[in-house]
Amino acid sequence: MIDWIDIYRVEDGKQVEVWHLEDLLKLLQQLGVIPMPQQPSS
Repeated sequence: MIDWIDIYRVEDGKQVEVWHLEDLLKLLQQLGVIPMPQQPSS
């Protein structure tokens, strides 16, 4: 699962800006491009 968020700025009832943010690190880890972090041993 990839986490993301879209933020819209509205001015005078019109959408004037959009920010789209994704967790690309998690995506690359899920694809195996970057290794997953090691879990601490208990």
